[in-house]
Amino acid sequence: MATTPHHLTTPVLATINTTAYTAKAMQQADTSKRYDRYKRADNLLMEEAPIVPLYYDEVLRFTNKRVSDLGINGFNLLSLKNVRLSNK
Repeated sequence: MATTPHHLTTPVLATINTTAYTAKAMQQADTSKRYDRYKRADNLLMEEAPIVPLYYDEVLRFTNKRVSDLGINGFNLLSLKNVRLSNK
């Protein structure tokens, strides 16, 4: 009977041991040392964890020629704060 390889059935985050870093960080009174421990745990996760893009978003915004300074942001929110409308 065929078996699935261990690395395909075990969640990646379960095999990365960041608990020791985070437990020591929570007990650390010194802010800079606590930050260093959290940073080590984060670096370990980033090195080992897979990155999976969930979706790709494409934005097309059609505007009148009179409209200027209408930007696009990462959240695709419409912000009219810097928009200008010319008379011509």
